[in-house]
Amino acid sequence: MEEYALYANNNFHYRIYSIRADDGTLAQSDQNGIEQAESYGIEPIQIQRIDADEIKFQRAYMGLVLIHGDMVEKIPAITGTDGLEYRITTAISKLNNKIGAFANLDEKINIELYLSSSLLSVAPLMQLEGLGSLAQNVETVVDRLNRINYDRLTFQKLDPSKNPAAAEQAGKERLLHLQWDAIAERNLPKGSGSAGLVVRHKDKRVALEVINAVQIPLIGTHYRMVPPESLEDAVSQALEAVIDIHERIGLLTSHGALGGAGPPNAMGRQPAGINNFRTLLSENYTIQEVDLTQTEIPRGLRSLIIARPTEAFSDWELYQIDQFLMQGGNLILFLDRYQETMPGGRQAMMMGGRPSYQPIDSGLEKLLDHWGIKRKDGYVLDENCFTQRVPEAMGGGERALYFAPIIESDKIAHSVTFLENIKGLVTLKVSPLEVNLEKEGLQDLTATQLIATTDEAWLMEEPINLHPMLLTPPPENEPRQSYPLAYLIEGSFPSYFKGKQIPVKIVEQDRDEDPGEDKDTETADRQTVQAAPEVAHDSQGRFIAQGNRAKIFILGSAEMITDGIIDESGRTPNDMFVMNAIDALNDRTKIATMRSKQQLFNPLAETTQGVKTAVKAANIIGLPILVVLFGIGVWANRHVRKKKIAAKFQPSAT
Repeated sequence: MEEYALYANNNFHYRIYSIRADDGTLAQSDQNGIEQAESYGIEPIQIQRIDADEIKFQRAYMGLVLIHGDMVEKIPAITGTDGLEYRITTAISKLNNKIGAFANLDEKINIELYLSSSLLSVAPLMQLEGLGSLAQNVETVVDRLNRINYDRLTFQKLDPSKNPAAAEQAGKERLLHLQWDAIAERNLPKGSGSAGLVVRHKDKRVALEVINAVQIPLIGTHYRMVPPESLEDAVSQALEAVIDIHERIGLLTSHGALGGAGPPNAMGRQPAGINNFRTLLSENYTIQEVDLTQTEIPRGLRSLIIARPTEAFSDWELYQIDQFLMQGGNLILFLDRYQETMPGGRQAMMMGGRPSYQPIDSGLEKLLDHWGIKRKDGYVLDENCFTQRVPEAMGGGERALYFAPIIESDKIAHSVTFLENIKGLVTLKVSPLEVNLEKEGLQDLTATQLIATTDEAWLMEEPINLHPMLLTPPPENEPRQSYPLAYLIEGSFPSYFKGKQIPVKIVEQDRDEDPGEDKDTETADRQTVQAAPEVAHDSQGRFIAQGNRAKIFILGSAEMITDGIIDESGRTPNDMFVMNAIDALNDRTKIATMRSKQQLFNPLAETTQGVKTAVKAANIIGLPILVVLFGIGVWANRHVRKKKIAAKFQPSAT
């Protein structure tokens, strides 16, 4: 806090409330501190304390509140200093973004409460005695939020029981809808009702629950109203979602890319997801999904993430990506060389069927090759790799996963600012990259190798087989080398379509079928061409042959952003590497550096076997020898001192 105050001069002030209850009693100042914390939504957490021979559990307030004007941003629980500077700084940034977004709104945000009056008759049976005051509670929450959000909120209560349009809208929003049969003993007729909250601004909306329905085994469904404090937090988060307080970042969801809704595999499961990656990304960015099969790349995006596209791009779609880069937009590419396909059916899996690996050719390769970037065939394997613990039932011990190379500190480009604090990480199923900027037209570009394997790596080319039991290192006489795995290329890129005909988009023509028309008419007869949309040109509507300065980050593996690798906490080296790269491409290098200041992974520096032997010998033999020499020195010193004393008091000869 002192460092923030010094840096911000008079623009930052802080106060620490220290709450003590040594004898189970609270001083008035401590009680005031508790009331202050709870007024800002800081709830106590339970901590464990060891006192003599007892383990005690105590409630503790360990939160932080940032206040700017009437707006508040909170960090509800601080249990350690790991990453605290990053959390505080991003919270301050979020607070500033929120103030600017609310101050510049041209339309108010509508908060609509859908509450059927028919629910009041069955509320006692559902143990919802306070349902009658729900509307008043919600209105109080909205009024409180309205005061701190520049009076940009409006509140409206709708009764679906009396308003058919409200009932229809509640169904579209998928709000909680209850139905019940007639209850003769209570004189209640058969009925239904809806309850929920919708936060809406222009075409964006977020639906919230006001009644939670929880299934309890052996008991049934239990209903409870959302507490006002929880409802206030939920509405605050919804407000942030509908006004886009963060900078937008594009994420390709078409062409089978990660992040889209891919087809289920043979086991009926969805393919590897990137939910954790999206969670981390949404902390600082508003994710703008991009479907190039339906629309062009939206204006205003600074970066576009493309992760493992498996379907081919049309020339018009490649043109959109090309011109996005020409306009100065950045490309963040996580590209796999192969698509892993599991054997069909559960039986095939149980019989030991192995996955097959089909090369991916999406068309991006020709763009990258034009810009001097080549993704090689095969997977990189390394003897310095992640080791997997084998269960005791399978023999125990450890097994090397050569297709998961460990990147050592000396193979990370620490000269690049956003990588200077990263000491090591683990890759998975990664293909090597090659960058050649000697080609014509690429002299203005610079390439920085970000990470590479050790010198003990080799390449597995087709046929690909990554079964750990069948993988062995090549003989010592076969060559091994270090392979680059990620690059950052920046500068003015030349367009791939320079000197070529500008592609056009093929769209389906909307027309009524002629009843007498032949059903087998060629599909081409039902298509028409449409010129590339405005986004594919600069502000004057011209084709851009030589681009503005832009950046491309490319990593030869999309596995690096899947849920199996990325952690939701964002504190692992892999998380920091990926998120730092994205921040750096969006001119947030200082934030990236701050994120990785504190490392959970700090490996020792690698040394030669001779140095290791010398250190061991020094510890085993050298230390005892030093102790003996020190003892001899002490003995000799005492002996000399004894002789001096004896000589001093010895009678002199007469």
